[in-house]
Amino acid sequence: VVSTQPGSPAEKSGVASNDILLQIDDRSTAGMSLYEAAALLKGEKGTHVSVKVRRGAGGPSDTDTLDLERSALKRQAVSSKFCDLAQAEAGADASPGSGQAAGYIRLGSFSDLTDVEVRAAVTRLKSEGVSEYVMDMRNNGGGSFESGVNVARIFINEGIIVNIADSKGIKDYVEAKNAAEDAESPLTVVVNGGTASAAEVLAGALKDNKRATLVGEKTFGKGLIQTLVPLSDGSGVAVSVAKYQTPNEIDINKKGIMPDRVTADLPSLAEDPCAIAAAALRQDK
Repeated sequence: VVSTQPGSPAEKSGVASNDILLQIDDRSTAGMSLYEAAALLKGEKGTHVSVKVRRGAGGPSDTDTLDLERSALKRQAVSSKFCDLAQAEAGADASPGSGQAAGYIRLGSFSDLTDVEVRAAVTRLKSEGVSEYVMDMRNNGGGSFESGVNVARIFINEGIIVNIADSKGIKDYVEAKNAAEDAESPLTVVVNGGTASAAEVLAGALKDNKRATLVGEKTFGKGLIQTLVPLSDGSGVAVSVAKYQTPNEIDINKKGIMPDRVTADLPSLAEDPCAIAAAALRQDK
C-alpha cells in the first residue's frame, strides 16, 4: 500500500501506508497482478470486501483482517486555505488579522490539471496577502509525472527539476522554464511514507534546489519508469527502463527522500488546515 485516500473505506478501516495486502476475500494475492487486485477490490456501493494485511512495520505474524464497505470516491486533487497564523496558534481567542498569514495548499494527487489548480491557488493566496506557503503532500501517491514537473515550475525559475537515468547513467533531465508564480516566498512541504512517485519528484526538486524545507517522514521510494510489454497470450509484463533521480542525482526508488526536519508529530489530514500549517511551520523554524 502506497497511500490511502482521505475518507476512503481503506483509511476508515485502518489500512496504512506500507501495509502489505496478503488476501482479498478468500483469494491470496501471491502472484496476483495489480489489475487483478483492483478488479477484486472494486464493486457496487454498499457491498463489502475483506482484506488481510501485514503491517508494514511489523513481522510476518503482525497481520489484520479488515472489513471494507465499498463507497463512491470523489478525489479532490488540490484545495487551499488562507491562514492567520496567530489565530491558528491561539484558537478562537485571537482576533482575525492579528498575525502573519500563510497559505495552506493540500496536494493530494497529480492529474492533468493539478498544476493549473496549484498555480491558481498560489495566485489567489498571494492576492490575499500570504507571506509563506505550506504544501501538504502526505499520502500523495503520485499520478501525472508532467503535472508534478509543472507544479515544481510554479515555485522554481531555473535549474534542474529531475534527472532520468538508465543503467548507463544520466539519460535525460527536465529543467525549469523561468515561469514561476512565486520563486521567493518561504515554502514548507509536508511529506510522509505515503508520498510517492510524482510527489517525490516534486519534493526532491524543491529540496535539492533549496527552494523549500521538507518536514515530516521519509517518503515511499517509488521512482521507476516502466513500460508494458505485451505477451503472446494477451497478458503483459512491466519492464523497468529508467529511474528518476533528484537534481543532485540521488535515486528515489526504494530509498525515498528524507525530510530536512523529521517528525511524525503533525496534525492529521482530517484536522484543520491552518492547524496543520502552524504545526509544520513550527518544525521549520
